[in-house]
Amino acid sequence: EVKNLPNDYGGIYLFFIQGISLPFERYLAYVGRAQCTKSESLRSRVKSYLPESEKADGRIRIINLFKYWKDYLYIRYYKSKDNEFIKQTESALIKAILPPFNTDLTEYKIKSPKKAF
Repeated sequence: EVKNLPNDYGGIYLFFIQGISLPFERYLAYVGRAQCTKSESLRSRVKSYLPESEKADGRIRIINLFKYWKDYLYIRYYKSKDNEFIKQTESALIKAILPPFNTDLTEYKIKSPKKAF
């Protein structure tokens, strides 16, 4: 529930889809950040997705994330007051995971697969 998120911290938040058929199945859909400022916090940033998901001119991936997965959407977060850490961590997570609902993936490239063993 959004109302339980910290209002005095920034941080990293992850939207994930909880498995429909298997309760332990989770799919990471989106990585975002909330700066720690007087006007922005984890709670205010995550709360801003609800009206955006209903706008006709909003970000299409966010609209689709909520349109198709709202009933199965959950959030995890890491709180921090260090804005530089927040920015670097969000970038590193997006680069490593390439979540499908993040829109700004143009600077990240998928590398050729390597053998695991």
